[in-house]
Amino acid sequence: MSPAETAQVLRISTRTPANWRSSGRGPAFLKAGGRVAYRAASVLEWVQQQEIEGDGGEGHPKVRITIRPYLKDPKRLHVDIMLPHPHTPNRPIRRRLLAPDGMDSDTARAWGMRQVHEILRDLGQSTQAAEKEDKSVRT
Repeated sequence: MSPAETAQVLRISTRTPANWRSSGRGPAFLKAGGRVAYRAASVLEWVQQQEIEGDGGEGHPKVRITIRPYLKDPKRLHVDIMLPHPHTPNRPIRRRLLAPDGMDSDTARAWGMRQVHEILRDLGQSTQAAEKEDKSVRT
């Protein structure tokens, strides 16, 4: 994959992979003939290493990602994400997303893990906003 394709898969700026390469971070890359390329397997492995470790060092607990063909367009993949709500474990969070065009199953799974990070981050931001609102109502 090119750096631009890698950035698209990871949903980051196209400049971020270059910054990572210059600082010695990010997924492993190949350089041939003045061009930079990333293997999908290397990107997937790197994403898995970036998981936030839970109590048992297992990453996100009970995150289940299911990949299947999208019925309306068989060239695309449907990513189904299930994870327990961090504040109320009995209430699961489910997201059904359509992976960007051109992804294989492994890349779609890595993209799905990136979405898990974003879901949890957004959930934390909404919780902080609710706490601020509660404090302003009390005073």
